[in-house]
Amino acid sequence: MLTSFKSSIGFILLGLLIMSQITFSKTYFQLTIIIIAFALLIFSFTDIGGKSIERIKDVLVFIVSDTSNFVEELRYLDSSVHARVAPTFVYLTETDWLSYKTYFGHGASASEAYFSKVIYPEKWNTHMVFRPPFVPGFLYDYGFFGATLVLIFLYDCIKGKGLFFKGVFIILIINANFNTQLFWFVVTLLSISKITQANLKRSNALNIPTI
Repeated sequence: MLTSFKSSIGFILLGLLIMSQITFSKTYFQLTIIIIAFALLIFSFTDIGGKSIERIKDVLVFIVSDTSNFVEELRYLDSSVHARVAPTFVYLTETDWLSYKTYFGHGASASEAYFSKVIYPEKWNTHMVFRPPFVPGFLYDYGFFGATLVLIFLYDCIKGKGLFFKGVFIILIINANFNTQLFWFVVTLLSISKITQANLKRSNALNIPTI
């Protein structure tokens, strides 16, 4: 299914899911390293995984290479990765850390106009609108303090969760902004999971049988 959908993020989530199921004793840790190394060799020298794995390999090679124009060259290499990485890269490199707007924000939806120029720099593309994900869109709109308050709330939803859930959280904030269905779908699932676990612990503590 992952190969059919050509989803690089799907392969990353699958890897996180497998890793989260492993108990990291010394023996398991060594076994995991061997399996990962073997998988990397297979993916590096075969066509298993199709375009999804090929994209991941190309991007990793590009990241470790010496490039003078990171954003521009990444756009030609992989437009999907460029849309996720370039806005954050530009935000970190061009932000004025002494400006009050960095900490209190530029205003709702201000990020759309700013980052649309990053994703669609050509003149014939000026009518296109790019809506950036939480990072860096929400950071730009509502500032460091506003984003921190939201992240504190979100961290409470994943506190105590395993590697898989934390990986999903990181992927979420670099793919979806605050006021989107995807964002709140994941947050709702995490909240339900937290409430369910809390109820199970309370039932176990009181010796209440569960259905």
